[in-house]
Amino acid sequence: YTLSLHDALPISADFGPALERAMASGQPALLHCLIDPQAITPMATLDQLRQHAMHAQRTDAPEDAQ
Repeated sequence: YTLSLHDALPISADFGPALERAMASGQPALLHCLIDPQAITPMATLDQLRQHAMHAQRTDAPEDAQ
């Protein structure tokens, strides 16, 4: 197989038009979507999730029995 189209997409708004071009080509295509490595969900970054988990571990830890 050879790719008829290869797009690198630095902005998610570019995805729709690039997908349309790929589908219209009638050939195999590759859409290389560049995303922020911190972006885990639309509402949280990887660092935010780690921070939340660390906080939960500290507050949920059992007290020392003395």
